[in-house]
Amino acid sequence: MRFSPVPPSRNDYGDTFHVPTYRAAQPQLVVELRRARRYEYPLGVVMLSLAAPVRASGAKVNGSASSSHAEITPALYGLLGAFLRNTLRETDILTGVPEALAFATFLPSVDRRGAELALDRFRDGFLGCAGFDLRGGVAAFPGDGLTIENILECACDAWRRACGLDGAPLPEARYSHG
Repeated sequence: MRFSPVPPSRNDYGDTFHVPTYRAAQPQLVVELRRARRYEYPLGVVMLSLAAPVRASGAKVNGSASSSHAEITPALYGLLGAFLRNTLRETDILTGVPEALAFATFLPSVDRRGAELALDRFRDGFLGCAGFDLRGGVAAFPGDGLTIENILECACDAWRRACGLDGAPLPEARYSHG
């Protein structure tokens, strides 16, 4: 895994972490959704990110009560990306959501309950290997939406609630229709 000494821009997020952005993977996601519709299979989505680091006393690392993405280094996100790549099945699709400093995993043939179990497995595994907690939200086709955007937005809403960001929109979130 390689990391750039220069902070990544949104355009080279995928190059830095070796994970394609959601927009770059969208054609593959549309094909997967069409397959799920055709064969009446579910398609689970897990949106996750690192939790803000907390000291043993319960105070945030910088002493403030607010959570900040700046507290977490790009190397740690790279580690999370590598962990997810090695944990997912070959048929699963891992994407980056750079505007939220998060990852979205698309799990073919996995329903909402299976996506919840996958999120628990990711949390336990990353806590065990890196010592950091994850925040996440899940959704699944067809129950939570009929398009990739609907399903991802539902997972994002659950992720925002898990992060304590209820009602906060993702900055510059732009999705094309598919």
